[in-house]
Amino acid sequence: MVIYVVYIAFGHWVNPGAIILAYGLANIAGLISVLPGGIGIYEAIMTAVLATAGIPAAVSIPVTIMYRVINMTIQVIPGYYFYHKNLSQPEVEA
Repeated sequence: MVIYVVYIAFGHWVNPGAIILAYGLANIAGLISVLPGGIGIYEAIMTAVLATAGIPAAVSIPVTIMYRVINMTIQVIPGYYFYHKNLSQPEVEA
């Protein structure tokens, strides 16, 4: 859904089926990738699948990168908070 909203924010209404297909294939490629989080591979596969589905690459590249930035931010900010909250708690001995 976030990817679709980013496309709308960029002013393009696209086929949700193409986004679902690209998302699934990019996640599978990201699992196989050697790099953490599939960085680079994820974006390339997602852009290629979306371009094959008829969405211009000039639109899908910035949308994919913006989606990855938003997705990382959504995960990192709460993770940072809970990590530091966990570090500040004293250890309990059993």
